[in-house]
Amino acid sequence: MYSARDEDGTNDDRDYWSGNVTYANGPIFATLAHERTNTSNVAGQDTTRVGFGYKFGDAKVGVAYNTTEQDVTATTDRKANTWMVNGAYKMGNIELKAQYLKQADRKGNLGASDTGANQWTIGADYSLSKRTELYALYTKLNNDSASSNVLGNNGNVVGGNTGIAMVSPGGAGADPSAFSVGMVHKF
Repeated sequence: MYSARDEDGTNDDRDYWSGNVTYANGPIFATLAHERTNTSNVAGQDTTRVGFGYKFGDAKVGVAYNTTEQDVTATTDRKANTWMVNGAYKMGNIELKAQYLKQADRKGNLGASDTGANQWTIGADYSLSKRTELYALYTKLNNDSASSNVLGNNGNVVGGNTGIAMVSPGGAGADPSAFSVGMVHKF
């Protein structure tokens, strides 16, 4: 995928591209993805993700690793590494799920100690039909003392999408949590 440069007159160097390769055969699932966001002629962000999953019977397990490098200016940068493990178990119409993420302290010129975080989610899906399901999730984000990651579509704990739009921590070291419920219908 490619998104062309910004034509608003303030910065013509912005663009975005991404690509991924996925393997899914029988009980094995594997993926490799990379994306590049250019926010100016010197600043940008590169993210690489790799994941592996295996299904045996009614259970599924998965692991993933994510690394994000941000070039803030020509001489300043930061890097964040995150790993994740998840699992699910299906019992009739109910699927129980759990996920754990761990982000290490940020590295680079703008890196600092106590900037990591961990996040865990538990939840369940209930299938009403082949195309419609209900879900409920509870997520807790634990920021280190100098970390202020947000919960939900998270720019820092990458891969941490929980179905929650966004919950701000309110400051460094805060630990937001959220409960979400919803319905998914596939057309």
